[in-house]
Amino acid sequence: MLIITISKKLAKPVLRVSLVGILIQTSHSFFMSDAFDIHGAAGLVMLIMVVLIGVLLLFFAGKAISEAWLE
Repeated sequence: MLIITISKKLAKPVLRVSLVGILIQTSHSFFMSDAFDIHGAAGLVMLIMVVLIGVLLLFFAGKAISEAWLE
């Protein structure tokens, strides 16, 4: 999150890369391993929340750039 305050040009690309990393890790955990059997529905809900927060941070960075909060 520190990169957002340093440079508004890097805010969205860095968050996009972070979101891609989250999606890769999540897809590996639940589609290529037996994490659902180990963690159950609670683990699935937690991973969905992590992805949702990542998407919301990406939208927030876009809003902050458009509103010039990061000048």
